[in-house]
Amino acid sequence: MASVRQLVAGRQLLAPARLGAGWSQLFGRSVLLVGSTGLARILGFGFTIVAARALGPAGFGLVTFTLTLANMASVALFNSPAGLAPALVRASGSERRLVLSSYLTVIGVLLLASLVAAIPLGLITGLRGAVLAGLLANLIGITALTVYREVLRGVDRYGAVAAYNVACNLVQLVAVAGLWFFGFTEPVLYITAFGLSSLAAIAVVAPWAHVSLRPSLRDVNRERVSAAARFVAPMLLQTVFFMLWLNADVIVLKALAGLAPVGEYGVAKSLANAALLIPSAIATALLPQAARIGNKDARGYFVSLLVPVCAASLLPLAGLGVLGPWVLSHVFGPAFAAASGALVVLALGMTLYGVAITLDASWTAMSRPSLVMLGTAASAFVTLVLVVPLVLAFGMIGAAEAVAAGAAIKLAILVVVSLRGRPAGHPQKELA
Repeated sequence: MASVRQLVAGRQLLAPARLGAGWSQLFGRSVLLVGSTGLARILGFGFTIVAARALGPAGFGLVTFTLTLANMASVALFNSPAGLAPALVRASGSERRLVLSSYLTVIGVLLLASLVAAIPLGLITGLRGAVLAGLLANLIGITALTVYREVLRGVDRYGAVAAYNVACNLVQLVAVAGLWFFGFTEPVLYITAFGLSSLAAIAVVAPWAHVSLRPSLRDVNRERVSAAARFVAPMLLQTVFFMLWLNADVIVLKALAGLAPVGEYGVAKSLANAALLIPSAIATALLPQAARIGNKDARGYFVSLLVPVCAASLLPLAGLGVLGPWVLSHVFGPAFAAASGALVVLALGMTLYGVAITLDASWTAMSRPSLVMLGTAASAFVTLVLVVPLVLAFGMIGAAEAVAAGAAIKLAILVVVSLRGRPAGHPQKELA
């Protein structure tokens, strides 16, 4: 999964006449993150290419299925740190350590609960031994990835965010390339390398990121932890819906068609993520702007945001539509060419989702995570209703159509709410 925000001069909200300067700063950060995300995507594709070629459709199907289960088991982890960066932006000096300590307490409890819950989930779905351990390693890796990235964003280290994006994927690629070179073709090794890469990347980036912020148990108390938990709660529910939308296709396809089609479909889904290159970079850079937007400025902000995001998102979509099928058959191998139709549909779905995540990131920074939850719940509902009949009727293409339909309804809801500019209710209180 997945996080353009600075209409600020110093620490004050920019006046409407000065929005251009904020968008200029946003553009600069977005270019940095687009570049780093693009390189990270290329390295990520390298991981997929190496793993798919080394393991074949069935072996890569096991990798795809296990990582899908890791996503499902990480529902309490994937978005729970999302309030950390906005809270750090708003906090001053010594308050930042209090914010970090309280959020990490909540996230630590959620990680422990997720690890415990993942064991029976893995056993029920047929994972055993080292593969089950690889599932748990991925939960730890997801937590490290999301928390460290939010800390870097919260202390305005966007250069380090860019470096961390690249380092995670570079570590993955180097690890699996080494495995393949030395003849290791056990899927569990590739699963574990994927999961632990985010921890290794922290060791690479941390020495020069110069983040002096450190948590302390002495700074944890019930009031602060409760404040963090209240902000995290709707994000947890949103993540449940997100994981259902994102992973139902793979679960149903595996149940109805087996591991080989899952491997073919998994390659197409990985390639389709290229559609997220530009919007995900913008969403990550949004934080400082959106965190200080008021209701009276919201509609103008979203109009200014949507036009360039929609235009820029068409570029990777066109590229995938034209070149994607060729890449599947010639780069990944003829065994994966059957997923070409699914790739085109997935590319459209991910493009719609990419535009939606820029709205997600903005509303989360504005302390309205319940709006994000509403759109994601609708996407999950639509996908769950459609996925079984569509897979039965059209196989891999049907699975992709269910994903795309869910993304379309999410985007439609968020666009309507965003262009109203004044959503009902009040901002969610958070720790700051």
